[in-house]
Amino acid sequence: MATVRFVLVFLVLFLVVAVPAPARAQAAPGPFVKQAFDLLMDRFVLPPKSGDLLKAGWDGGIAHIKGASGAEPGAPAPSFTGDRGADWNAFLAGYPALVSALGASPDQHALDRAVVAAMAKSLNSSHTFLTTDAPPGQAYGGVGFQMSRELIVTDVFAGTPAEAAGLRPGDRIITVDGTIVEGMTSEDASTHARGPVGSTVQLTVRRAGQTDPVILSATRAEIAVPWVTARVLEGGIGYLKVGSFPPLDAIGLFDQAVTSLEGTDIKALVIDVRGNGGGLYATANKVMSRFVREGPLAQRTTRQGQTSTVDADGSAWGRNVPTAILVNAATGSAGELLPSALRENGTGYLVGVHTAGRLASGQRFPLQDGSTLIVAVEFLRSGKGQEVEGVGLEPDLAVELDPGALAEGRDTQLDAALTYLKGKIGS
Repeated sequence: MATVRFVLVFLVLFLVVAVPAPARAQAAPGPFVKQAFDLLMDRFVLPPKSGDLLKAGWDGGIAHIKGASGAEPGAPAPSFTGDRGADWNAFLAGYPALVSALGASPDQHALDRAVVAAMAKSLNSSHTFLTTDAPPGQAYGGVGFQMSRELIVTDVFAGTPAEAAGLRPGDRIITVDGTIVEGMTSEDASTHARGPVGSTVQLTVRRAGQTDPVILSATRAEIAVPWVTARVLEGGIGYLKVGSFPPLDAIGLFDQAVTSLEGTDIKALVIDVRGNGGGLYATANKVMSRFVREGPLAQRTTRQGQTSTVDADGSAWGRNVPTAILVNAATGSAGELLPSALRENGTGYLVGVHTAGRLASGQRFPLQDGSTLIVAVEFLRSGKGQEVEGVGLEPDLAVELDPGALAEGRDTQLDAALTYLKGKIGS
């Protein structure tokens, strides 16, 4: 009998010793966390301190845990010394505590994304962030509309689910699939509206003239909007909409648009970069050079502190006409560089509202989890050295977009630009 008890006790002790500790106690971050850490350390325009970067990532993980569990995680940050290798090892040693603090069924990938996003955000650069958005010029799954910083729909693209659902310019987006987006940036609200092709999204909007909110349902489709369009408005005034700056191999569409205006006897030109959040610098440089005969377009400063000036490339078109440029709070990055270059070289008059103040040169780095890390690798300033990052551009003529007028088919900012240009034509 004693022998049986001994065997049972031995088996229990064996199981206690032999069963491995829970997976979370051995947890390690996904490889894309180290990949992102190295990219930020090695490529960001101002070399960061490893300890500061990892402490920010740790704090981002803690904030994520609070949001996910509602509890205060008891996971103090590791001690970081400033030695890159030692700091990373300290983060690895402390990481299991973060996973453990998540509680049952931890979503470790979401935690890792929060860590990376917080590291990127800590660098206080408009061009350093984690994203899943498609690059400029590429198709995406969505419904097909553009909105202002105030989440007012400014454009509904023809032939898209948004148009079929009855979305109208002037509508103000309130919720997306039940998530309140009021107070969000337009970029964050757009992320909620995007999703897999074929999935359904429900939009709740406030509409001028209606007391109750309007609920619309649309099935997401692949949205590929031309980045540039051109037409001639009444009075012989050309209108050129530049929505983004895709890869340089798409410049042929821009050349076609400009050629279509060259073929008409336009007396003035409107360039609309409202909602243009930027894109590829090489494409923006080509576009700027079509409207600036000669002179500086931008100044670039590298990680090594070397500054160079980029001049117009001599490909300017032959028409010298008064030009107004429409800007708004969603005009950013290379979208700000275009109006800045034209104004500094005496060929552009800005109409609208203060721009985003997001000007730097960012590079896209695909991460191993399928997301993308944007990293600012150069400082960018205007051709004459004006700081735009964190500052923005003040329009020459400040005009707000009136949602009520927009719902009636009138664009108050465009009307103001046309009034200005007609006065220049008359003089």
